[in-house]
Amino acid sequence: MDNWDEDNWDGELYDHISDPMAKWGGKIIDLLNLQGSETILDAGCGSGRVSEILASRLSDGGLLVGLDNSASMLKQARKRLEGFGNRARFVRADLRANLSEQLGIDVFFDAIFSSATFHWILDHDKLFSNLAQLLLPGGKLVAQWGGEGNLADVGKVVTELGQDWPKGVYFAGVEQTKQRLNNAGFTNVQVWSHPEPTSFDNRDKLATYLATIVLRPQVQRLGKTKGFWFAKQVAQRLDEPLLDYVRINAVAVKSEVHLIN
Repeated sequence: MDNWDEDNWDGELYDHISDPMAKWGGKIIDLLNLQGSETILDAGCGSGRVSEILASRLSDGGLLVGLDNSASMLKQARKRLEGFGNRARFVRADLRANLSEQLGIDVFFDAIFSSATFHWILDHDKLFSNLAQLLLPGGKLVAQWGGEGNLADVGKVVTELGQDWPKGVYFAGVEQTKQRLNNAGFTNVQVWSHPEPTSFDNRDKLATYLATIVLRPQVQRLGKTKGFWFAKQVAQRLDEPLLDYVRINAVAVKSEVHLIN
């Protein structure tokens, strides 16, 4: 796989067009069963649209820490949540590396939440291990991301047009994810997937969405001008302005005791 810059997000544009992600993330927040006083990590907070919902569920004793590897996303998230004051903090960090060292804060979390992020990380064994290290024993992980079969119709068109698919993403399966979470020290693991077909008003809006989010690695490889042209070609070749999303969901609890092999 070619190297590519993962910090090439446009946080402001993403904030305007990420309605699907905000909707999906908002639906699974209730799985956290928040009381209001928890310390929560939003792993891959993006522009902060779902972080805002999380922060609104916390009382003055609670804390939300939003983590992202994109400076542009974090700038937008801080702007969106500035009214929450000390209840919301944001840090730039890479989920693939040692998170305790990167966060620079002496805190463990009661819960970790993530929406529409984990498919951008190729090594899920390392990812889940890194997250487990930050959770208190008995702490809860609730996450959703692109799973096996995600955007298959898009992938077919991308391949027909001579580009790699997938590129820069990993759509994991249910059984693989269960095993990885167990190996990382989680218990009470529940993993399931479901389709989320998502329609757009017209193909121009779909093309902008594809170029900004779904085909971001391909756009960077081709350059902005050719990349947006490529995204328009994909949008035109789909049977209708609709994306065949598949989401994988995971709920798990950090073990009280975990022996590392």
